[in-house]
Amino acid sequence: AKEFRWIREDVLKVVRRPYAGIAPHMLFYCSNGVVRFGVYDAVRPRLAEAGVGRRAQTFLAGALAGMSSTVVLHPFLVFKTVQQANRIPAAEVALELRRREGIRGWY
Repeated sequence: AKEFRWIREDVLKVVRRPYAGIAPHMLFYCSNGVVRFGVYDAVRPRLAEAGVGRRAQTFLAGALAGMSSTVVLHPFLVFKTVQQANRIPAAEVALELRRREGIRGWY
């Protein structure tokens, strides 16, 4: 197993820019509840109309809400991680991900 060690340069990077990547992080967390509860509230009544049992409604609506949130919002976490790891501006992150990896790079 590879051992993780902080080196002086890594510590200095964090100390100099402790909030690097915070914008996509905040967008993710602020949007996460909106997407999850929005999907849940939209799906559950439709499942009830279809005659699905109450427990199954809760499970299926929750599962779909979680999957939707992941598909829609995961790119924000990838963006944040790349920006923090490479210490490059947001515009460069987007261009590099698109150029090097295409849509798969966001997931």
